[in-house]
Amino acid sequence: MNCTTYCVQVGSSALVAGADVALESIHNIKEALPELWEAGEHVQAVDLRSAAVETTVLA
Repeated sequence: MNCTTYCVQVGSSALVAGADVALESIHNIKEALPELWEAGEHVQAVDLRSAAVETTVLA
């Protein structure tokens, strides 16, 4: 199984160091990374709860 990791920056179309893709909106991710939806027969469930980090944002 080939596993690829992407760093996606959301909120600006200007690409910064360390980001693979920059998107104005998360709603554009399907067009930017169509291979994420082309899983074919190689589908693997991933438990993201163990990777979650609680963060406070003051706006």
